Amino acid sequence: LDIFKCTFVCTGHHSDDKIETYLFNTFRGSGIHGLTSLKEKNGSYVRPLINLSKKEIKNYLFENNITCFEDSSNQESTYSRNKLRNIIIPSIQEHINPSVEQSIRRNISVLEEFENTVEKITAHFIEKYVTKKGAFTYISKEVLKDPFYTPLIFKEIALVLIKKVQNREKNIEYIHYEDLLTLFQRCDEKCLKMDLPGEVKVFSDQYCMTIVHAENLNELENISFTFNSIKDIFENDYFSLQLFPAEKKNELLNFTFDFPFYIRSRRDGDKVFYGRGDAQKKAKEILINKKIPQYQKLLYPIIEINKKKLFLAEPDISKFVFEYKGKAFQFRYSPKP
Repeated sequence: LDIFKCTFVCTGHHSDDKIETYLFNTFRGSGIHGLTSLKEKNGSYVRPLINLSKKEIKNYLFENNITCFEDSSNQESTYSRNKLRNIIIPSIQEHINPSVEQSIRRNISVLEEFENTVEKITAHFIEKYVTKKGAFTYISKEVLKDPFYTPLIFKEIALVLIKKVQNREKNIEYIHYEDLLTLFQRCDEKCLKMDLPGEVKVFSDQYCMTIVHAENLNELENISFTFNSIKDIFENDYFSLQLFPAEKKNELLNFTFDFPFYIRSRRDGDKVFYGRGDAQKKAKEILINKKIPQYQKLLYPIIEINKKKLFLAEPDISKFVFEYKGKAFQFRYSPKP
């Protein structure tokens, strides 16, 4: 698509290919999406001949004196798909059901109707229980209380969301969805993690399941920004941080600072100022006490002033007053909706 600057790709798949794909994926243990994978339109791929049989196409070409070319390897039974075409389907026609192709077409039609219904139900659940913030996608565990919730619904939700998160679509196997379901149905306070094909990271705690691509996670794990003036603003997809004139003196300790100072990701052992006086505490402990889920802790980096004084960038940072050239300022940490 990118090379030829086109919008769609048309393929020559016909209904015989549809039957072979159905059987092939049945033997592989594919779910409903695998059994109905050859659709007339699927994203940028269009199959205008998918509802015509190979015989119908050949008859049309013969009647209209149109030359066609067929890959000679189609007659060889070396490949699995060719064995289906040349050996297995003819054997079923001879010994079990002469009309097996028509029977499979009917089955596919019924499955496609079922699939369309499931997709509509899944869209309703996504609208109700899924939220997105930047690159993070959250599935609320309130869905478990929905009277119409089933494990199948969760697997369909996960399928839709994971495909959107993957930069390059990688197959998610049945075992992955089973593991995801087990993870989702656990409501532990401790955050549980899982890696999926396509560099997808999954976190699950008692409130929700979070899905994010590894690249976006790495971006938050490597925050680095230098404030060189009062006007500078740090901003990403999740929050912004900037200085404002302080409206009044605060009871908490005032700090004098100078430029430059830095915003960076947290490191193990970082101790930050908190509360009144010179009290310091590990940033990790503060986030644990605030019950911040593991996957959200990356949204709270460190403000490093005068190369020694560390503060946790989070909403409570506004309680501190910072002095610069005799004027008072406060940080404002603003989460994005």
